[in-house]
Amino acid sequence: MAYREHAPHMFTGAHDFNLSQASFYNAEVINNNYYLQSDVQTVEEQESDVIRWMSPSNMSQIQKFLFAKKTTPGTGEWFLNSRTFSDWKSTPNSFLWLQGDVGSGKSVMAATIVNHVQGPETYDDKLVIFYFFDFRDTTKQTLTNMITSLLSQLLASARGQEIYPCIKKLYNAHKQLRSSPTDQEWITTFKEAILSISVASLFIIIDALDEMEKETFSQFYQLIYQLEIVACPNLHFLITSRPQIPWASEIGKVCLSSAGVVTMDKKHIMADVESFLENTLE
Repeated sequence: MAYREHAPHMFTGAHDFNLSQASFYNAEVINNNYYLQSDVQTVEEQESDVIRWMSPSNMSQIQKFLFAKKTTPGTGEWFLNSRTFSDWKSTPNSFLWLQGDVGSGKSVMAATIVNHVQGPETYDDKLVIFYFFDFRDTTKQTLTNMITSLLSQLLASARGQEIYPCIKKLYNAHKQLRSSPTDQEWITTFKEAILSISVASLFIIIDALDEMEKETFSQFYQLIYQLEIVACPNLHFLITSRPQIPWASEIGKVCLSSAGVVTMDKKHIMADVESFLENTLE
C-alpha cells in the first residue's frame, strides 16, 4: 500500500521553449496525472519504518503450525456448528470467551476458528486478525506486543490505508524523542484503528490470554470494555483462556452481556476423540 501524490501541473502556461529536439508553443497542461516516483518510494519507506518501529510478532506461522496439528476431520465441529459460535459471527459488536483447562486444546481450537472465519463460508467483506500468547516466549506475553501485532496485520491488509494515519500520528510523537508509547497510548491507537476500519466484519481472535503478563490484565479489560462501549457494529472479538485469570469477573461480564462464555469440558474433548477414532478405524 502506498499513498501517491500528484505532481504540480506540468508545463502549465509555458510559451515557446525547447526540450532536446522537441519544441513547444503556448503549452498547457500535458499530464495532470503525473506521479512522482520518489514520493511513492518515500511513503513506502515510511510505512516500512512504522512497521519496524512497532516490531510486531509474526503470528501467521504459529497459527499455521497449530492448525497443522488438527489433522482429524471433524475435530472442533461441536463448537463451529454451535448456535453460540454462529451468533458470535453474526451479532454486531460481539464478545465470546472460550474457556478450558490446561491441555483441553484451546490453542488448536483458536487456530481452527481463525481458519474457519478466513474461509469462503463466512462473509466476503471481512478482515481476520489474531494473536497467540506464548508462555515459552516472554516477548509474546505483553499487551503491547499483542496490540502491535494486531495493528501490523491491519496495516498489511487491503484496508491498511484507513488506519495508517492514526498509527503514523503515534509514530511521529515518539520517533524523534526515541521514546516508547505507553500501554494506554497503544490502547487508544488500537481503538482509533478499529473505529477507522470500514470493513463489514472484523474478527479478532486472542488465544491463551491467561499467559499474558498479569500486571496488564486491567489494561486489557479496559480495552475490551471501551470497545464494547463504542459499539463497533462490525466487531467480533473472541478470546480463549483458562477460567482462572485476573479480572475474570469483569471480562466475563463483557462477554456474558454479548455472545457469552463457553467451557471446553470433557464432553467436548471426548467428541473430538470419537472423531479421531472414527477416522482411524475407517
